[in-house]
Amino acid sequence: MSNNSHKIRARMREGGAEVKVLLQHPMETGNRSDRTTGLKVPRHFIRELVCEHNGKIVLSTDWSWGMARNPYISFRIRHASPGDRISVRWRDDRGAEDTIEAVVS
Repeated sequence: MSNNSHKIRARMREGGAEVKVLLQHPMETGNRSDRTTGLKVPRHFIRELVCEHNGKIVLSTDWSWGMARNPYISFRIRHASPGDRISVRWRDDRGAEDTIEAVVS
């Protein structure tokens, strides 16, 4: 499920890399009803998110249906340098997955 709307930025700041990620995903809880049909909107959420710095995992999360739509995360990597590669991959509860990458500037 490649989505060009995902955004990632990694910039050097105060001796480390500041990474900001914005994912486009509905993150449905399963509690909302469709206004037109009255039927429950099925759950649809990111289950796993993994961030790597030059191929080494630096952040691994297990999410649930309680996350907001289009989740935004921000974190710092202390021992990063300009030119390092940052990748973020995720998989949702329906099996869709995607990866986005950035180079630290």
